[in-house]
Amino acid sequence: MLQPSCIAATSEIPRGLMPKTSKVRVMCYEFDLERDVLGKGAYGEVYKATLVSLPGNNVNRIGGTQGNLVALKRTLCSHKEEGIPASTIREIMVLNEIAKSTRDVVGTGSPELFGSENVVKLYDVFFEKNVFYMALEFCEAGDLSCYLKTLPLHHLTDDRQYRQWVWDLLSGLYFLHRKEFSHRDLKPQNLVLKAVPSGTPFSKVNLVGETKSEPRATTQYVLKITDFGLSRIEGIPVKKYQHESVTLWYRSPDVLLGNTNYNYSVDLWSAGCIIAELASGNVLFRGRNNLEQLKCIFTRLGQPTESNFPSMEQYALYEKFFNGVDGIHLFQKGKDDGGTRVYSDSFENAKQRLHCYFTRYGSIGMVGNNGVDLVARLLAYEPSKRITAEEALQHPFFCLFSRAVSLPRRQNDSPMMATTAADGAKEATGPPLKKK
Repeated sequence: MLQPSCIAATSEIPRGLMPKTSKVRVMCYEFDLERDVLGKGAYGEVYKATLVSLPGNNVNRIGGTQGNLVALKRTLCSHKEEGIPASTIREIMVLNEIAKSTRDVVGTGSPELFGSENVVKLYDVFFEKNVFYMALEFCEAGDLSCYLKTLPLHHLTDDRQYRQWVWDLLSGLYFLHRKEFSHRDLKPQNLVLKAVPSGTPFSKVNLVGETKSEPRATTQYVLKITDFGLSRIEGIPVKKYQHESVTLWYRSPDVLLGNTNYNYSVDLWSAGCIIAELASGNVLFRGRNNLEQLKCIFTRLGQPTESNFPSMEQYALYEKFFNGVDGIHLFQKGKDDGGTRVYSDSFENAKQRLHCYFTRYGSIGMVGNNGVDLVARLLAYEPSKRITAEEALQHPFFCLFSRAVSLPRRQNDSPMMATTAADGAKEATGPPLKKK
């Protein structure tokens, strides 16, 4: 379990009497109510706070943070009947389990820790005056969505940075999925950027031939996954999931059709959408409701068929969207034409459409054919045919990267794509990987 906060509050903050401009201190954290606001949500706010050293407090630093800064998440518990919001409890459970799993590993270079640096850390939790606090790792560059808006074209243009952040995202997912966590709400707003300390290597992934210890001249950032309010621990039996968990624009077609038995595959679809958005600066599928979102997906990637989406008729909303009076005029169910159209044809068609999409936004040179192939594999309609995070990390898109840490293997892990630098000269072709 997490250790309790270092000391009792030095100054209580009566409800409704919080100062407007002066700094406040809660437990051993200090922040300004106006100037240190990082964000606001339905249940509370997030502040940039400083861990302070007080008489009798021997806590001087929080491991891994610079200047003792944390992101202090403040959740209001206004109704005694409701208590702490379920999303807060889920987030604490997931982050606490992650912290425990990393503490049990000996050695910072252990393969068991691979990807853990791409998940935001939880340092402390405490409750005071109907307010619940979580002290999280502070990531000074903010979330990915806001960062992209500061760029001239609202998308990345440097191919190395692009590949690095795609690698970071998939590495974080690999770590979460290996620990049996599914995030279920991946979007740019839930990805944050933390500066790499000056004088240290950019990351553990380097271009082949590049000096690993050579620092980058400009500020570089590592991408981290945050906000686990909708996450699930897959090993714990629970009721069927709600199909509306994932934010609409990053929701997979099976979830849009009412699939409630999804697991890690929903995160991989969201990752594919984010990877495309990193390169184009635009949301890949922008619908206003479930039906319109499905229309956007099928218009962009091609019609669903019995070969590329065989499970679609099993979902609760299939009849409503495909055979309903309103839905039939928007899109028709694709046919296989007697079996002549196989899954590989649908896959190649999706790749061609994505190639045109990236070309339109002037980013095909950065993404490349291998990047298009990776996105297409992540955006497979059928959940079981969607590439896993482990397989994605072995994709030829990363052929120019040398991995300092090998991926740990489990007995039941799915086979990985065998990729070497020599394989990188070949473009990825063919249908997605077959699952065991």
